[in-house]
Formats: sequence, C-alpha cells, structure tokens
Amino acid sequence: MMTRQLIPLIAIFLLSSPFAKGQDLIPTGAELPESARQLTSTDGEQIALNSQVGEQGLVVVFWSNVCPWTSRYAERLVDLAREYVPAGIAFVAINSNDSTRFEDENMAAMRLFADANGFSFPYVTDVG
Repeated sequence: MMTRQLIPLIAIFLLSSPFAKGQDLIPTGAELPESARQLTSTDGEQIALNSQVGEQGLVVVFWSNVCPWTSRYAERLVDLAREYVPAGIAFVAINSNDSTRFEDENMAAMRLFADANGFSFPYVTDVG
C-alpha cells in the first residue's frame, strides 16, 4: 500500500527537482518527439512508443542490464505490469545505454535479461 503512494510522490519530486529544471517536459496528451517514435525491441520489431499506450496510459522505464538497482527491481516491475496491464496501463522498458562501450547492454544481452526475468512487455533499445 505504501509503495503505491510513494510512486506519485517520487514523480512529483522528480518533476519539481533541480534535475528537471531546464528540461523540456512532454505535456499530457502531446505527441512524442520524433526520436522516441521508432525503437527496436528484443524480438527484432520496430515499435513506436505512441502505439504502446494503453487505454489508461503508458509506464516508460529506463533500464540497464547491469545496473545493480534495476536488477533488484526487475521482479517488482514484472509484478507491476502483471497487475496494471489488465487495468489499461501498458509498460515499456528502454535501454538507452551505449552497447559499444558496455557489451552487456547489447541486444543479445537484453534478450537474455528479458527472458530470464519474465518481461511480458516490450524491452527496446534507444540508439539515438
């Protein structure tokens, strides 16, 4: 119960934090920028984030195969998707790390990670 209350508080903090200052925030209902329109998923498909939005919204999670914090959260993310996808909230995980510098962030490693952790939602790479 406390976790559900914490997530909006974290989002509010991030939007009002110094990290968000000077950033162009995308208003609710606005089209995504061109750079976010076509991403490659672990199944080899090109997907557009616009096409992934559920009836009630879309959760976009920036992910890493090797970050100890994201690894600890993988099971929870899968549980959240299992709970909220039926309610119309879609999920997408985006790996925007440089796979030329970090081999464990490449598409093959992403596929293995998604399969091993039971990702039932698209896991995509952002090469831009």
